[in-house]
Amino acid sequence: MHTKAAQPILIALDAEAMAPHVMTKQKFDFGSRDTMSEELIREELQQGIGIHPQEVVRIWKIGEGRDWVCKTFTIRIEKGGPRGGLEHMLRHDTQKPFANRGITGEAFLELIEAATKVGRFIQPQSKTHKRPRPIFALKFHGQPVAVAITIGPDGYVVGANFRSWTKLKEEVGKTDEDLAAWPNVPTSSARAEVANPNQELQGVVASPTTGESSR
Repeated sequence: MHTKAAQPILIALDAEAMAPHVMTKQKFDFGSRDTMSEELIREELQQGIGIHPQEVVRIWKIGEGRDWVCKTFTIRIEKGGPRGGLEHMLRHDTQKPFANRGITGEAFLELIEAATKVGRFIQPQSKTHKRPRPIFALKFHGQPVAVAITIGPDGYVVGANFRSWTKLKEEVGKTDEDLAAWPNVPTSSARAEVANPNQELQGVVASPTTGESSR
């Protein structure tokens, strides 16, 4: 029996059509997802992960030794809504610091992926929140950047916000040279630079994908 090949799913997102509180100058046109993304989505579905294929705008795997970032090793950004996902991250107060540094649109999505793949864990964002966001820092296309990201136990990116690396590095006693670079990161170097922060990260877990993001 001849089976027709699956056609790529077209993904397009216009912030203007989403909600009045989101950034209105950013437009996303992701075109067709690549084969690797489609394979990852199929794997997630086979494993019973509550993924919404039509909503996925970016999906990737993190490397060995990064299980402290996400136990499932597969992370995704979905369109989401006001309480989590891309729409939640496109709020004015969240996006303005990134936009001021030229990190908008697909570059913002790339930053989230880069942070989870090579970013150095700095510290939890909040000392008092029961599920604080971990802060990652890296050199993103030559620019030192720090970003706090909430990732659910199933790999769903709930939220992300900017943090000042200038202030953080003074607070934790680090320098730009302590950060891994994206892109062109030698695998061995990237792994060596990031100590496993499991003890510090105990409790730094996002709410389920249906819950609110933590800060």
